[in-house]
Amino acid sequence: TSDRIAVAAGAQFGRQLAELRQAAANATAGSALLDVADAGLSQIETGLDRLDVLANIAARTPVERADGSRYTPNELSAQDRAVLDSEFREILAEIDEVASSTAFNGIDLLSGDAEAGGASLELTFRTGGTADRSVSVTLADSASESLSAALPAANLLSDAGAAAALVAVEEAQGNVGDSRAAIRGARAQLNTVETAAGEVSAIVENVREMKTSPETVIDLSRVVARQVTEEGGLNLSDGAQKLLQDVLLRMSVATANGGPASGGDAVEDFGGKTAGAPAAAAVNEASFAAPEHGGAG
Repeated sequence: TSDRIAVAAGAQFGRQLAELRQAAANATAGSALLDVADAGLSQIETGLDRLDVLANIAARTPVERADGSRYTPNELSAQDRAVLDSEFREILAEIDEVASSTAFNGIDLLSGDAEAGGASLELTFRTGGTADRSVSVTLADSASESLSAALPAANLLSDAGAAAALVAVEEAQGNVGDSRAAIRGARAQLNTVETAAGEVSAIVENVREMKTSPETVIDLSRVVARQVTEEGGLNLSDGAQKLLQDVLLRMSVATANGGPASGGDAVEDFGGKTAGAPAAAAVNEASFAAPEHGGAG
């Protein structure tokens, strides 16, 4: 009976390790995708910052002196405005080029979802064995027209035109800032999954290789299943990491003393803690090709 229990416990550990490793692989691929999207948005943000400078010059925005007083720059000549407007147009074209060319493994990241008529692109990265264990992020179309409807038609040929351009640029900057914030949030979640998966996988692997009782192995397996696969993926919370480390320390001591004492209580070995939840279902181990998007299941 003990042999059968040990075999079952070993298989359970194998499934959990596979899930942890697949979650880490998905998180790594998702992080790489988000890094590409963020790099494109960073370029767009830099372009918008320059547009803001040009529009402020053309609008003759009052300038504050070091002593706190303000003055309005002199009127610009038609030629000066034409030069400013020409650069403004060139940067708009560069922004549109970045938005249309930023892609990852054939997925256009900053052009919206072509399958949904250009609506925002919804990306979901699976980080566990079930659909609810995932990290999602929304990437809006970042072409100039989508960032601000008034931006493509804006011009710097007059004070009024430049003032309107300033408003359009500020709107676009806000939208890019929102997209980058969403990426940072998703990236942080994926980083947590990568870190947690690596730490727990190492602990479980070490415990699996130790000489210990089948009952203790099963109890640890349940703890891992219940306490490290939580909301949106893996999450070492509520002392799960410390609990696992304590277990590993106890097992190391027991092994050094010739193995676990006969007749030992598995629950007692865990400091009186046990978990009755079944092991989490194993994640699909197919290699990561692309995130789910466009409403895909």
